[in-house]
Amino acid sequence: MVSFNPHETALRQRIAHLEAQVTTLQQEEQRTTIALAHSNVGVFDWQLDIRQIYLSPILQAMLGYANEPMPDHIDSWLSHLHAENRYRAEKDVRDALVYGKKSFEGVYIMNRKDGATRLFLFRAVIMRRERVDGGDPIRVLGTAVDVTDVATISKDLT
Repeated sequence: MVSFNPHETALRQRIAHLEAQVTTLQQEEQRTTIALAHSNVGVFDWQLDIRQIYLSPILQAMLGYANEPMPDHIDSWLSHLHAENRYRAEKDVRDALVYGKKSFEGVYIMNRKDGATRLFLFRAVIMRRERVDGGDPIRVLGTAVDVTDVATISKDLT
């Protein structure tokens, strides 16, 4: 049915445009989810003000939480840092936050829920309240990759 109401026509065009955007976003989300799942890359999102951390299902599984959710408080995640490198990991993050860095990365030993230790590469970007360097940090968003097997192969080759 053809409409002669210009407002209705504009509204229908806007709805069609929004539906196309939703489809595009869904396709992009699907690509990202599949790529992360098959590359075994976990994602984390730490909201600094409330000390809450989101860990993707992939990252939770890598830490031994395949069948139950891991608590979403930062202290729960920190408890998985191996005692041998906990101080260094906390210092690396604190320095990045305090000294206005835009990102950081580190390799840390993590304790799985079952007690096994794994080596992880963490890379993160620090989101700040202001767009200028040195603004107050509000979120840390990044990825985690279990590199234990790569490190073992590397040692075997040397």
